[in-house]
Amino acid sequence: MDINRINLIDAILESWTKCLQPPYGDGTFSPEDGQTDCNRFVNLVCFKMGYEGFAGLLANQIYDKLGKERYWSVTDGENAIYYANKGLLVLAAWKNPNPEKSGHVAVVRPGNGGTSAKWGYKTPLVPKVANVGPAKSCRLDRGANWAFGEEPKYFVLKAVAGGQ
Repeated sequence: MDINRINLIDAILESWTKCLQPPYGDGTFSPEDGQTDCNRFVNLVCFKMGYEGFAGLLANQIYDKLGKERYWSVTDGENAIYYANKGLLVLAAWKNPNPEKSGHVAVVRPGNGGTSAKWGYKTPLVPKVANVGPAKSCRLDRGANWAFGEEPKYFVLKAVAGGQ
């Protein structure tokens, strides 16, 4: 297995366990406090993969930065699966049109894609994501169609320069 893919899987698993309560995790990203910490989870995975640009940002702000920064490029679901399987960092992001409410971000994980009746995909083009949110949605085994109400945009990290 490629070292980049191993590093990506490690970064996802180590970060994701923070949404689990003890003894399975440390509860740092616990939805028990009423906050859904998808932004902190994504920031931690990115940090572990060498990108440090999301510290302190909320999901809508992460979405905005992804669309403006030269290190990230937009891709589709099929290529998001491909890039994650190559060990590249890929994010799924949705910006809430209501600026008073939070959007959502997740990390596309390596593995097979899935189908979605909700989004009309009969072939496996929906990426699986590492998702942090309310207790029942802290999952690694579901597609983006389960974690997002509507299809998010997918962004792949092209390069990291100077840790940013």
